Amino acid sequence: MTTSWLLQRSLNARLTAGNGAATALAGLLDAGCRQRVMQSNPDVRVRLLPAPVLLDRDVHQRLAADTVSLTGLLVELPRLLYGGAVDRMCADLGLGPLMTAAIRTTAAPPPVVFARWDLFETEAGWQLVEVNVGGGMGGGHVGDWNRLMLGAPVLGEFLRAHGLAFDDPLDTCAEVLRQACLEAGLPDPPLVAVVDWTVYYDQCILFLHRTAAALERAGCRTVVCHVGELRRRRGRLCVGDRAVDAVVANYLLTDLCSAPMDLDDVLACQADGSVLSAMTFFGDLIGAKGAMALLWRAVESGVLSPADADLVRRYVPETRLVGGRGVVIGARTDERAWLDAVRAAVAAPGTYVAQRLVRPAALPLPALSDGGEAILRDRALLLSAFVANGRHGGYWVTGGAAGEPAIVNLAHGAEHGAAFHG
Repeated sequence: MTTSWLLQRSLNARLTAGNGAATALAGLLDAGCRQRVMQSNPDVRVRLLPAPVLLDRDVHQRLAADTVSLTGLLVELPRLLYGGAVDRMCADLGLGPLMTAAIRTTAAPPPVVFARWDLFETEAGWQLVEVNVGGGMGGGHVGDWNRLMLGAPVLGEFLRAHGLAFDDPLDTCAEVLRQACLEAGLPDPPLVAVVDWTVYYDQCILFLHRTAAALERAGCRTVVCHVGELRRRRGRLCVGDRAVDAVVANYLLTDLCSAPMDLDDVLACQADGSVLSAMTFFGDLIGAKGAMALLWRAVESGVLSPADADLVRRYVPETRLVGGRGVVIGARTDERAWLDAVRAAVAAPGTYVAQRLVRPAALPLPALSDGGEAILRDRALLLSAFVANGRHGGYWVTGGAAGEPAIVNLAHGAEHGAAFHG
């Protein structure tokens, strides 16, 4: 590993030295479960890391600045590689006519660009494995977990004594949206609709209401709804009889395929500017692994400055657009299965992504043993850095089993956590 992890080592030593730390961590986990932190769906519990990841000041400052710069490059990709011809970019990414038409409707960058960069630390430094821009991103509601940790015995005392801080991703996005509403001359306070796709609404209701709470802290009025409740009336987007000034969308471009008519009124209002959208389908265009392949294409075509090209090479593993389907991790297959998967990918219709394998380094993090003792357990740490309109917006952490590379997410037994920085 290239990171010294001085703060993390100090915390690890404190929490494994006894003096009530294990009891405090168990109480913190119990409080997190009771308050349903990190849950989007009321009926689906998540596994929680009992202590935060601590980033030394120099590491935080570098990651924050570099992910802000990388987000700026993403926003410029349509212009840099395609001269602004969005249809050509959609074709390269394998998007069909329906998705292309929806992106074309809102092709300009939205007033709020909210991104999440997912990184592993490796023996060679921090490497990106994914980027998401716009709606449907997980982890933004991590701030409640940070706040619980700050108030916890033992752990909270350590965090406060060392002057450690965190940024709440939802609060950052809400503040940026509030400023965009003011600059657009919208009513003060604006009415913001926090919207999800109809079939996912109940599954994400906790996340939607936490988003609304952040917007209200920023000085907005809110209404939480699904796309089926939005209608265009007298030239305005409305929920019932209330005209909406701005929209925060939690749905994805792929949702459009299930019920495209549900979004006609929203797209019409986005197109004529009668509603301000924090996130549009432009985010789906420049997000995900396909955009990482286009960053590499931008490097190799010479359209980036030397400094920007170096930034991409340092963080983005070699990534290519190819044909194929699904996710196959080469390190977890034998040679024959891997070659068969590659041949099938190249032969299959559609555009998919090949990315050089990123091997995460193991990081010892505090955990509770089966007997309730505070111990250290090696984890593969996925660090997610949020960016909103040129501002660092906080971190979310996912910890998976150390060892062979794997997909680190809730479905594969990962634990969700928070981060603080010096």
